[in-house]
Amino acid sequence: MAEDEMAEDEEMYRGQLEALAEDGDPSRFADIDGAVVFNTPDGASEPGPAVPGGAYSFTGEVSLLDAGTELDEEPGTGANQAPRQAGPNTGDADPDSSVRVVAERDAGDYVSVSVG
Repeated sequence: MAEDEMAEDEEMYRGQLEALAEDGDPSRFADIDGAVVFNTPDGASEPGPAVPGGAYSFTGEVSLLDAGTELDEEPGTGANQAPRQAGPNTGDADPDSSVRVVAERDAGDYVSVSVG
């Protein structure tokens, strides 16, 4: 995909990205053609967060993105992350508002990936 197409997509889906990144709500992506929403943890019977020790399973290649909507906080502990935040859209703004891939060397600080 060309860089200008990525910028157009980023602008078009900014609201959905913000809802997902800040509040953990992937439901707004369900209406996008070709989108696959992973919202039910392995072994769960309904959508919800993957709690500590939980997991989601994906097939194919997965990238970790920084949506550029709020300053980063340690996953699962930040005061501006659902469900601890006072309300939606309450964290400090990220000075780099672009959507970007998290460097592989930094991804391990956020997620553990196993292939099996």
